[in-house]
Amino acid sequence: MNRMFRPLVLAGLVCVMVGCAGAPSGTVRVLGDVDYRQAFDAAQSTLSQFSFSVMEADPTTGTILSRPTYVHSEPQGLLGDAPTRKVARMKITQGPDGVTARLAIEVQQEVTQIYPSGTDTGLSTTYSGVPNDTPAQGAGAATRDQNTAWRFARHDRALEMAILDDLAQMLTPPEETTQPEE
Repeated sequence: MNRMFRPLVLAGLVCVMVGCAGAPSGTVRVLGDVDYRQAFDAAQSTLSQFSFSVMEADPTTGTILSRPTYVHSEPQGLLGDAPTRKVARMKITQGPDGVTARLAIEVQQEVTQIYPSGTDTGLSTTYSGVPNDTPAQGAGAATRDQNTAWRFARHDRALEMAILDDLAQMLTPPEETTQPEE
């Protein structure tokens, strides 16, 4: 029994240490048989229409990344509302089923940083009490943005669907309506 149990425990430990790669997050929409470059350009345009400023766009990889868009959040407990932002990541791919778009909109909240106070500065000192390390070697940063950390709160699935719906409509030609002959 002990010999059979060891490999299972070892396999479990390997899975925990290495981790299991899950499926990419976000909402997927098959755009069909459309031109890849046209779909990529339309994806950038559609994100801009929804107030996402494009920070990076690489047509060779099909990746579009937005700058953070700051939004109003609901109060969170006793401390009030935390600064909240949304970041959009879109991936356009060409496959056997045509062009596919995957969009993930992360809602992120600012994490409160606890800064050292008093005599515990995190810096090494000599017997004279003079710090030996520079702020750059410790926890010091030049700007507030460098001291800010963001945590994932949730995905905005409704906004993902709305953007992908608009993208699909933009790429689908309007159907011609025919008038009955008299």
